[in-house]
Amino acid sequence: MSVSRSKRDLWRERLHASVLVVDDDANVSSAMAQLLERDGHRTSVAGNVAHARRRLADGSVDVMVCDVRLPGESGLTLAKEVAREHPDVAVVMISGWGDLGTAEAALDSGADRFLAKPFGPDELLIAVSDVLRRRQTRVRSLVDNRRLEEDVSHLRGAVNDLNVALQEARRDTLLRLALAADCRLPGMGPHLRRVGRVTELVARRMGIDPSRCEALGAASMLHDVGQIGVPDRVLLKPGRLTHEERDLMRLHTVIGRDLLTGSGDGLLELAATVAHTHHERVDGNGYPRGLAGDGIPLEGRIVSVVDAFDALISDRPHRPPMSVQRALEVLSAGTGTRFDPQVMTVFIDHLSEIDSIMAEEAGL
Repeated sequence: MSVSRSKRDLWRERLHASVLVVDDDANVSSAMAQLLERDGHRTSVAGNVAHARRRLADGSVDVMVCDVRLPGESGLTLAKEVAREHPDVAVVMISGWGDLGTAEAALDSGADRFLAKPFGPDELLIAVSDVLRRRQTRVRSLVDNRRLEEDVSHLRGAVNDLNVALQEARRDTLLRLALAADCRLPGMGPHLRRVGRVTELVARRMGIDPSRCEALGAASMLHDVGQIGVPDRVLLKPGRLTHEERDLMRLHTVIGRDLLTGSGDGLLELAATVAHTHHERVDGNGYPRGLAGDGIPLEGRIVSVVDAFDALISDRPHRPPMSVQRALEVLSAGTGTRFDPQVMTVFIDHLSEIDSIMAEEAGL
């Protein structure tokens, strides 16, 4: 059946393609190639699967018209390879066997269209035009998907950069909040930085997740932020505290918790936990709640050891600094009563790394 000129012109409203004709009958392949060239396509021919593979390898093929029956390997095998390795190549399978089974096998192999021999010239041109349109849609979809993936990748990168910036800003805010205590108690700034770095180190050596360790290092710098609410007469008193003054001093754990909790921010909530529990003791005689053993959050148990050690080797209004050896003796004496034995073991085992942090913070 002939096709009207208007319809033929409509089908030709598309880019001309590079068509590979694969057929072991040279006369048939030549006739199809000539027909396609008159329709504006560029053509090449192959007489078997191996020859077709070489043509496909150069990446210039847009459409493959392939016979099912070929010498040696089947055209169906080639069609499957094209679908797998050259998904942008459209495929028209042809066969002298026009039964339903052959057609289904061709389409199952990845072909876009099936033509049963004998077919008219217009049928071939229509089939090629059809698969070209499908190919263009598929290629556009692939390009759009790749662009979408690139856009998503760029967006993820931008979000990651924003998250990093927010984390840095949040950490800076935490440090500034922690250093507010330094305005009232000189020397607290370096103490807080040392506690933050050593706490992170000990947590890492205990096998805690690295991201959690980093967060704990930042949060631990706020362990004494509640001292902002302690009166100067108590906070700065050079001598021993009275029972009443000691009770006021102990309130800094509650004040710190109240300052930091309730925001819903994970880092601030962690800081609230540390501020509230770093003076609890494993024997239950700590404050403010008298928690014991594993009832004390691990983060609080870690900061308890680190804070006590750094406080002992630091100059305070009511006493001079201890030597490292003497401070370790005091901490060791409190193992199992005041301090968690596991934390103490890790702390002592990595004392050389802790000494390096102390030296760096002191500028040595």
